[in-house]
Amino acid sequence: MESQMAQIGIMTLTIINKRGRVIDSFGEGKMSISKEKKEMLFIQTALQCSMQDEQDDDFGKMQFLLTKRDKSKFVCKQISKDRIAVAIATNLSDDITVIQYMENLKKIYDQAYSGVNT
Repeated sequence: MESQMAQIGIMTLTIINKRGRVIDSFGEGKMSISKEKKEMLFIQTALQCSMQDEQDDDFGKMQFLLTKRDKSKFVCKQISKDRIAVAIATNLSDDITVIQYMENLKKIYDQAYSGVNT
């Protein structure tokens, strides 16, 4: 999984719950920020995704969030009722490829946990 992530430019992929707590993480060694900053980043991400739900009636369900910064990009996708995948990728990575990876991850996650309360 991590070699495929690296090929498309994803430095780290983290699964968080609706409160921003880390459930699972891949490629974490490449994320060079403090534990406290990681916690704040994931809590903020969960809150941002949660706030998007309030616009569902007007605009439809959120497919993903893409944030580009000077040094990296963040792609967030809800993969279950209470799980969010957060990919941190290089700015050189192709947006569509990273988003497609996240779509495939959701499909895999759905198959692995179908019928299981997550």
